[in-house]
Amino acid sequence: MDSTDQVYVRLQKHLDNQPVGLPATRSGVEIKILKHIFTPSEAEIATCLSYKPEQIDKVFGRAGHLVRSKEELVKALDCILLKGGIGIELKGGEKQFFNIPLIVGMFEMQLGRLTPEFIKDFNKYTSVKIRIV
Repeated sequence: MDSTDQVYVRLQKHLDNQPVGLPATRSGVEIKILKHIFTPSEAEIATCLSYKPEQIDKVFGRAGHLVRSKEELVKALDCILLKGGIGIELKGGEKQFFNIPLIVGMFEMQLGRLTPEFIKDFNKYTSVKIRIV
């Protein structure tokens, strides 16, 4: 495991502490799955989210050291959202971001952009064979 993998390990542990966890495996394939979805900086930002939707001010309180402004944080979160790594809720016209579980969540958000590598890693993680027809 190289030094950039540590951010993914932190994200995996963070997600595993949520109500629907992301347990580690001996093979570490869960790290490969996270790498399919998050860049290292996005993984770091995602560790600052909760499983509950939160206003950007609250998230910025935890993630402010990773970005230069709230606007930059929202832009990064929007990018992660578009890649299916996190969820969003609109409350009073305001975006609230939150972590989503691998299943039902991140996997389903990948359905329009599945790659053979992602499917292979997902199958290895779940020990269930998914076949796209």
